[in-house]
Amino acid sequence: MLTGESKESLAVGMIIPVNVRVVKDEFAIVKLDCGIEGRVEPNEHDRNTGMGIKGVISVGQTVQAKLVSVEYKNFLAKLSIDERDIKNGYRKHMYHPHGTWDERLEADDKEELREKDKSTGRTQRVINHMLFKPFNGMEAEQWLGTQPNGEKVIRPSSKGNDHLAITWKVADGVFQH
Repeated sequence: MLTGESKESLAVGMIIPVNVRVVKDEFAIVKLDCGIEGRVEPNEHDRNTGMGIKGVISVGQTVQAKLVSVEYKNFLAKLSIDERDIKNGYRKHMYHPHGTWDERLEADDKEELREKDKSTGRTQRVINHMLFKPFNGMEAEQWLGTQPNGEKVIRPSSKGNDHLAITWKVADGVFQH
């Protein structure tokens, strides 16, 4: 598509932000971020309010809309701003014909996730944060011993994988967990 969109990146059912350009009694014309024009019909706005489309949106406003249909050749889209449609969200349909799913690869992946770190007996955590270190409490104190006062470390908690602990160097030899 000339807009840089494809049938995967602009698919029916997606919730997308649109900018309202024109609001009439019967419909509204909106513009998608990619430049495609869209139209919101009167039956595609919030029916709970009892207001016309003019009472729901105004020119210049950016609203969330659900893509009802797309005419790729004409660069036109039909959208819904009904709260119920938007609340349901978008779920990409994944189709796997019978016999094409790699059961062995799935089992290998699950086994890899279950693999535990031999030294701690816990699953190794990977957290992308500059203060996170895979230390236990003693290792954190040893590492912080060479650091200046006020330094801190985020580390795995002994309470489980859904907890983190912070160790803070208050003064030389004094640590708060």
